[in-house]
Amino acid sequence: MQRGTHPGTIVYVDGTTGAVVDELPISQVPEAGRFVAVGDTLVPVVRVVAMRTGARRCIYEYGPQDELLRATEQHAANRSTGPGR
Repeated sequence: MQRGTHPGTIVYVDGTTGAVVDELPISQVPEAGRFVAVGDTLVPVVRVVAMRTGARRCIYEYGPQDELLRATEQHAANRSTGPGR
């Protein structure tokens, strides 16, 4: 698998406000968060945008050409209907 060259940092953005909330060197980011496999190439992640709507959180990871590489949706557990309640 070919690996693209990472520019060295990842910018984290609040998707609701558009504000940059952090910028980390890749040495501080887990290996799985640095690159995304696209076909037979590992493309570097350079920007991560997170948006929250109620109990749902969406995370979008972008490459150096502003291409969407991966989207993840997370849902908070409903604690009021969990076991024993």
